[in-house]
Amino acid sequence: MNSAQFKIVILFSLSTILGCAPPDLQSQGVVREVERVQPQQVAIAKEQPSFTPPREKAASAMEPAPARGGTDRAIQYPSTGVREWDPYNLTDTDIFATKTNTDWALLDAALALRADGRHGEAITVLEMVLAGPSPADAIWDSSRHSACLALSEIYHEQRGDLRSALRFATLSRDKYPYRSSCGLDAMAQQQIVEERIASLTQQLSRGSVQRR
Repeated sequence: MNSAQFKIVILFSLSTILGCAPPDLQSQGVVREVERVQPQQVAIAKEQPSFTPPREKAASAMEPAPARGGTDRAIQYPSTGVREWDPYNLTDTDIFATKTNTDWALLDAALALRADGRHGEAITVLEMVLAGPSPADAIWDSSRHSACLALSEIYHEQRGDLRSALRFATLSRDKYPYRSSCGLDAMAQQQIVEERIASLTQQLSRGSVQRR
């Protein structure tokens, strides 16, 4: 293939990827000539996936997945459910594509289960987040903290189990505290947890007095 033919192949490949062929090439019948000279190159160019700008890709990653099916897949196969459920859409090559990544995928699946009224399954998934070893490579990971608070809310609001709600709220403060590089953010979250613990303690105290 001479240099002129090579230039034609490159030009045609680019025009194919962009979804159009230059009119002058079509009118001169050069497209047919290119396919004759380099059919494999043309086929590859036609099969190239369309480019998605990073911002559009990030926006599409934030769209909610179906509550059913996707959650079941994330529960049974958390390593393959990560891309669907992780809010940051991390890939297997990212630095945090470890258990931390899987924990957040399971967390999102649990929240979808709760919204779908499947509270028992949501509890099971949240307990899966707490069951494994703490991720050593995620200094600011707060997936366990979030799981404890979610468990506290489910036991309180959906199950009416104040003792379990208080137990998990206390765990979110003492064993799995919120981690953040921002001091104000950490203080604000700590205040939320303290208020929740105080409220649950007060409700339990009132309940014990009424039973007497």
